[in-house]
This record gives sequence, C-alpha cells and structure tokens, in this order.
Amino acid sequence: MKKKIVIVFIFLGAFAGFSFVNKPAPQFRGRSFKIALLLPFCSDVPEAEFKRKKLAPIQKAALEYYEGILTALDSLEKLGFECNLTVYDTQKDSLTTLRILQKPEIKNMDFIIGPLFKEGINMLAEYCLQNKIYHLSPVVSVVSSVSTPYLINTNTDISNFDKSIADFWVRDFDTANIYIIHDGKKSMKALAEKLRSKPDSINMLKVKILNAVPYLKTEDIISTPERPALLLVLSNDENWVNRQMKNVKDLENFTLMGLESWLDFKSPDFEKWIAYHCLFATAHHVNIANAKGFRTLYRTKYYIEPSEYSYKGFDQMLYIGKLYNSYVANWTNHLDESYQALHNNFSLDQDPVNKQWINTEIKILKLEENGLMQMYR
Repeated sequence: MKKKIVIVFIFLGAFAGFSFVNKPAPQFRGRSFKIALLLPFCSDVPEAEFKRKKLAPIQKAALEYYEGILTALDSLEKLGFECNLTVYDTQKDSLTTLRILQKPEIKNMDFIIGPLFKEGINMLAEYCLQNKIYHLSPVVSVVSSVSTPYLINTNTDISNFDKSIADFWVRDFDTANIYIIHDGKKSMKALAEKLRSKPDSINMLKVKILNAVPYLKTEDIISTPERPALLLVLSNDENWVNRQMKNVKDLENFTLMGLESWLDFKSPDFEKWIAYHCLFATAHHVNIANAKGFRTLYRTKYYIEPSEYSYKGFDQMLYIGKLYNSYVANWTNHLDESYQALHNNFSLDQDPVNKQWINTEIKILKLEENGLMQMYR
C-alpha cells in the first residue's frame, strides 16, 4: 500500500552552504499537496549560542507545533489526503530563512507554513506574493508589510475581537449600558474605537469609552435594574487592571469583562471577578471534553500533554488539509468557510486594505466557582 503522507527533512547549516535530505521525495499521481514547513528547530545552533540567545523555549514551541501537525496528518491520511511535507530549520535566523527561500524547490510548493516570527513572515509574504503561493502564520497574527491575498492568519489578533464581542453583546446585553476602558496600548485603543464606532451590529447599544486617567470610579458606571451595566477592561497589565478596579465596588446588575490573560495574573482577584460575573475574551481556549480524541492520540505518540502550540499545529493542518482534500486545486476559493477547531473557530475574512486573510472568531468564557464556562462560540 502506497504511503500517502511523505515527510522530507532539510537542515541548513547555520554557517555552511550545503544541505542534505534524508530521503528523496516520491512522485504521486498529481494530487499530492506539497507543503513546506519553516520553523526554528535550531538543530545546528552551537550550544554556547543556543544558551546565550535563550533559544530553548523557541525550539520547544517549534517542536510542539510540528508534533501537532504530525498528529493531524495521521488523521488526514485516513481521509485519503496525500501530502509531501518538506521540513526546513530556519534556526531563528533571517539569513537562513533567506537561504531557504532561494532554494528552487520552494517555488513549486502548494503551501508554506511559517516562519514563527513576524520578521520572517514579512520576508515570506513578499516571496509568496511574487510566486503566488499561499502561506500561513503559525502562532501569531501578522499584518503583512505588503498587501497580499496569499497570507492566511487563523490566529485572531486582539484588534479583530470586535466582531465576536459585538455579536455577543447584541445577543446577551442588548439592554445594557456598555462601558470600555483601555490602557492606551495601540491594539487596545484600536479595539475600543472599533467597538464604539461599529455601525451595523451594535448601533442599538449604548457604548461609551471612559477616561481611565488616573483611575476609574464607581460613579462613572450607571447601572439600574432596567438597564444593567457591562464594563470591558482592555489591558494585559496586572497593575493597571488592579488600579482601575480598586475603586469599583458595591455595584449591582453589573458585569465585568476582561481578557483571558488575567487568569495568569500573579494575584488574581477571583472573589471580585466571580461577584461581578466576570467574562473573558480569548482567541485560545480548549474544551477538554471536545479534545479527548486529539489528546489521546498526542499522548500516545509523545507521552506528554499537548501544549498551546500543539493544538495550533493540529487545528491549522487539519483545517487546510480538509479544505484541500475537498476541493483540491480550488481549495483557496473556500477559505471563507467556517471551521470549528479545538482551540478556536476559524472564520476568515479578507482585509479590505491589505487583502490578507484574517480570523475574527474568539471565545467568551465566564468565571464561576467551579471553573470556566464557555458562553460564546
């Protein structure tokens, strides 16, 4: 029986001008999907440099993402998916990435995943625009330095949380006074302005951005039995969030809304958050019950629990693989089809300005005494 998933490893020496391949790529019947994976495995980085640049977490993220991809390919092969995956080690080095892009076989790829960081993705965006190759950013949402319809972002940037938040507000808080404060960071300010000025889905809601200088006061928020209040606090800064919330107290018919990064605060105020029915907006949350099959496969193969990067590798590869398996050469005409992944849903829109594909889906969680409950998507 012919193997439908073929993986070829190519390692470029950090200082050498040669490469080697561990086995040749076989010829398929014209339907095999040719993918290049560019990640910083850092296999050839000298030990001293590896330690000095603190590359261990980066290498770990690359490996876990790759393991997620391999687990997805196992599932896709059972669906008849044929794939020729070529893996390149970028060494977290822009010159190595450039050297990879100069290899003639890259132009023949159907799809490219990587690199891991913004600088490399911008370099690849120009290359893929010239050669008309679709490519995906693995772990970050990137606004490309060039206008390109070939860049796919399944990772939802916080500035694009507005659509899902607005839909949720219309569904659950259509009679509420809605207030927003932000810490002044560019992405937080952009999201606040988009929510306030969004013309269609929330024009019936009363949305107001409050002045958070020097800090928020309880009297800034109007809440009544007929018209409750919701406060959206846009910041990942624990000190700033705590300073704003310090004087917000004794409110009734009030809901607090923040970001899931709050759950990683060193001193989270769970008591206040539960009292204020706290909601969290997030682009990455896994319902363990829904992920049982993947977790079993992953732990069987790698003897550890999957990480955030493992889930992303699995979900993204399964999404692209299923699209190609269904539509073959026309798969890119169906990028706007919604897909329910484990860590987040994918609902891609083409940005009207820079033409790249962006995800606008998030999940909204509610903190309760027995844990987090998913309230949206």
